[in-house]
Amino acid sequence: MLFSAVGYGDVWIKVSDIKDVIVMSPRPIELEEVILGKRQNKSFRTINALEDEEETYFASSSTVRPRMIARLIPNRKEYLPTPFIKDVTFITVSRSPDPKFNLRLYSVAEDGGPGELLYGKNLICTVKKNKRITTIDLSSYNIRMPEKGFFVAIEWLIIDSNRFDLVSLKYGKALDRKDKQYNICYDPPFQCAYTDRLGSQWLYERGAWTNKYNMHNKKYYNFFAEVTLSD
Repeated sequence: MLFSAVGYGDVWIKVSDIKDVIVMSPRPIELEEVILGKRQNKSFRTINALEDEEETYFASSSTVRPRMIARLIPNRKEYLPTPFIKDVTFITVSRSPDPKFNLRLYSVAEDGGPGELLYGKNLICTVKKNKRITTIDLSSYNIRMPEKGFFVAIEWLIIDSNRFDLVSLKYGKALDRKDKQYNICYDPPFQCAYTDRLGSQWLYERGAWTNKYNMHNKKYYNFFAEVTLSD
């Protein structure tokens, strides 16, 4: 019979030889060295600076199904001195009073798309009406940038306070309101830019992620997401 315990060596004893007391010898457990360090918050780095993007248009959700878009933020060697995700900034416009959205951060999966959540709780964010720049402070969560980078994802919340009814026009006249399901949008819209590279942005819809949809005028597009890293 085998006897084992944490911090002691294993002991094999025949059942016929078992007595009232079983003596086990202590065995130290060697652990890998761990260095604990305090965040400095003295060095900062900006990725995808907003002024580097070409303005195109604003994208909002025009579906009543749960929907997310995610933008890839690749990691690079020069980011090593600033491994923590400090904040994320978007260009938004609000037609509804203080609309809300859910911010999610994902690791990169084997297929290159969004994988596991970096932070397991919902981060419900508010866009102030008539405010163009929205910055979400993430410094208190101490989230490290993964080796492969990460995805910034926004989820439109299908709630009444986010609803905005568009009036579609044709030949100067409003379309028949019986088709109103095509005129319902959910705020906030996020500003996007074109790119020639496939795979930077992914869409979550009908329970799955895909990057095959995001093409317009023979180009792909990303929503703006400026990321600040810190040490």
